[in-house]
Amino acid sequence: MVHIPRLIWCDAWQRIQQTRRHELEAAYRQTLYAVPSMGLILEIDKPSQKLLQLADSHPFDSWAFFTACNPRSELLTEAENNTRMQELAASLTEAGYTYHHAVGTSMDGHWSEPSYFVPGMDAATAVSIGNHWEQMAVVASLPILVKLYQHAGRAIPR
Repeated sequence: MVHIPRLIWCDAWQRIQQTRRHELEAAYRQTLYAVPSMGLILEIDKPSQKLLQLADSHPFDSWAFFTACNPRSELLTEAENNTRMQELAASLTEAGYTYHHAVGTSMDGHWSEPSYFVPGMDAATAVSIGNHWEQMAVVASLPILVKLYQHAGRAIPR
């Protein structure tokens, strides 16, 4: 399986103006999604060799990366965001998920947002959690089965 980080829209996305959608999508695509404890940095739509290695050594077929901070991409105070993240962590633990502290950071370094990386969580569950916390989007795997064929000396996914 190939795990490619995908941006998956939540319900709040449908309730904003088109120009704001374009701004947010550009910002999300210019974000580095890091899981420091795993030495992992993800980018939207870019395969990660490190992620493949982790999926092989810590068997998981799916994963999700999300936050409870700044609902609808509207800034809250640090205290409000901390409370939301603690509540999210408690709900993940209660549901039996193992999670890793993570951070989404703009490539220019102007902002960052605490997040969680959850191995073993499917995209549908991640979107449901994103909806609950009023997020615009989550980042998750959409595993793709790949068959390799030789063509002109190169492996081509099919």
